[in-house]
Amino acid sequence: MNKKISLLLILISVLVWSGTVGAQAGLVVGYTGSEWYTGVEAQAEARRLIGFVGYERDYASGMIAVTNETPTILGYAEIGREAFLGNLKYAVSAHGGSPDLYTDAQASGKLGVRGELLRLSGSRAYGVEAEANILGSPSLSVKPYIELRQDGILKAQVGLGTHPVFLNLTYGFSSDPQIKTSLFGTYHIGERFDYGISFTFADTLSIRQTLSTENNPSLSLSWDGVDYPFKVGIVWKNKQFQWHVSYAVKL
Repeated sequence: MNKKISLLLILISVLVWSGTVGAQAGLVVGYTGSEWYTGVEAQAEARRLIGFVGYERDYASGMIAVTNETPTILGYAEIGREAFLGNLKYAVSAHGGSPDLYTDAQASGKLGVRGELLRLSGSRAYGVEAEANILGSPSLSVKPYIELRQDGILKAQVGLGTHPVFLNLTYGFSSDPQIKTSLFGTYHIGERFDYGISFTFADTLSIRQTLSTENNPSLSLSWDGVDYPFKVGIVWKNKQFQWHVSYAVKL
């Protein structure tokens, strides 16, 4: 797994030194809920226009860190592409390590791919998200959805795969240009019901509260200041606090 991460980090370096727009690297300090960790992180992306309204974005990111008590390697690497072509959007990426490290530091490592395909049709949108992992915990997830776009965006989705089937309903709206609100609920058939609310302020500060019929609430906060080199993330989950702070400089 570490070899896979190293290979993807090399790809990031190639993008950086080839004049990629939006490259940055920095330091990360965090807490998993039981141990501290310190490491380095790099991100890079390149964009190009397609026609009058389309664009294509290639990106790569990776992080590698070491915990302090029982030295363990943490990290992730991801490389992918997303594009918007008029009424069609697609995204595909490959990942290794723990790509969800900042939201779930206890998650086990994996190696796999993710993808999404979306088609707009007037005030409606139809799409599907999918993820397959071949190492770590082999898994497959396919999540078709439909969106109704009017005053807000109402999204209905079903999840199928190696996990229990679930149904998800999300309604996102904006009552103020600087505040985005999202209400959501997910029913894991035969198991539990998760529901909650999230707020995003000025596209920089996000707060998300999730409740569950299993009495296992979670709360997360993330801040990504556009004009500042710092990023902060705090997660309270499974009765543990996790957090990270990163400082990055543009290359």
